[in-house]
Amino acid sequence: MLAVLLGIGACGQQKSQPAGTAEKITLAAATGHPGSLVYIAEELGYFKNNGLEITINEYEAGKLAVDALLAGKADVATGSEFVFVSHSFDNPDLKTFGTIATAQTCKLISRKDHGIEKLGEITTVWPGQSGQDLYFLLITKEDWLKGHASTAQRLLKAFIQAEQFVSNYEQKAKDIIKNKFGYTSEYVDYYWAKLDYTVRLPQALLLAMEDQARWRIENKLTDRSQVPNYLDYIYTSMG
Repeated sequence: MLAVLLGIGACGQQKSQPAGTAEKITLAAATGHPGSLVYIAEELGYFKNNGLEITINEYEAGKLAVDALLAGKADVATGSEFVFVSHSFDNPDLKTFGTIATAQTCKLISRKDHGIEKLGEITTVWPGQSGQDLYFLLITKEDWLKGHASTAQRLLKAFIQAEQFVSNYEQKAKDIIKNKFGYTSEYVDYYWAKLDYTVRLPQALLLAMEDQARWRIENKLTDRSQVPNYLDYIYTSMG
């Protein structure tokens, strides 16, 4: 799976703009730190440089962004692998073709005014995510990818260029996000250290999705009894 992205990455370093009319994409983007590459690529013109005309519709959560995708209001959405798995049972045409961030930032918060003085009394820790990274994905549908494989490849190139900018000019990248969302420098620094802005398709993503699907089955959150084969949900045919 990595070979596809590595090949795109090499092309992504080139500055030549594709000839012809710009490809139009509607992107349903979850706001906040995990989606930083979206806003860095937009600010620096990487979408345009790769022959894309992008409309970015912002949503407060990845679930809302993916809901928009499923409702036909977007071509591509950003959201966590947990949101992806939650929808995968009823939407076998869902596809992911890359991550744009990996994080380990889950915190369990309780409310003392609800009688929770310490964790473990009346709270439950979900084992399906425990100890695993969180992946923020590019999500779309199979039909769109089949008809727009080259467009998806250009989109990945733009994100890889944004990834390279983050690696080479971290403070400038932080400033873009700080100014975009009105964050304080302290807030940006705190979360930045917990996120890896790398475009990839790691083997660990498959394991995480399988664990989460198994957890949903065991907790009766789906009427399905079998864990899907998530290799079928990962799209790599963009060579």
